[in-house]
Amino acid sequence: MTNYSKTRQSSTKIAERFAKTLRNLKDDFEEDIVVVSLMEAYDMVDKDEDEELLRAIERVLEFYMPHSNYQQWLKESQR
Repeated sequence: MTNYSKTRQSSTKIAERFAKTLRNLKDDFEEDIVVVSLMEAYDMVDKDEDEELLRAIERVLEFYMPHSNYQQWLKESQR
């Protein structure tokens, strides 16, 4: 194998890792947008009239948030 081939293989591996890292960051960023948007929507909902909507938002947030963060948010939002 020539130096060119080795260099090309190495650069391909690096490019693939970088692309994977960018995809992961994009996915994390999108999840953060979902969480923040839902938390804002939750605050705007009339708690006396839309209990089903509140429970639905809570379920989605529970899915997207780390458990400890979700528990803390739930405690703070129910005050």
